[in-house]
Amino acid sequence: MHISEYVSIAWMSFFIVFAVVVFMFADRKRNKAWIERMGAYIFAAIICTTLFGSMAPEFLAGMLNIPWYDGSTINKAVFICGMIIAWSIFAWGVEWLAGLAVVSLLTGGLLWIVTHLMI
Repeated sequence: MHISEYVSIAWMSFFIVFAVVVFMFADRKRNKAWIERMGAYIFAAIICTTLFGSMAPEFLAGMLNIPWYDGSTINKAVFICGMIIAWSIFAWGVEWLAGLAVVSLLTGGLLWIVTHLMI
């Protein structure tokens, strides 16, 4: 296995656990109100959700300076599963997904600092 596949598996494991937590604790009525208030921005939100769900492992691998292996069946499966899980989280808890995106960006930034400046 390539190192990028390990990153994909680790991300998918975390993402599935996060989705389960969202399904258990997210307020469905509040989320419905959020989606209704989005109005014209709903398509932009769906596009951002799709990109976040599918590209997060590649982003984290890039921040760790790990080459991304495009020919991997595991990476392709994680790409597709990540989109589906992100859409389901979007349907249950938009604010949870937004919070996870912010945490992922901050984590990626810290990983970049560690791998590029300190090592």
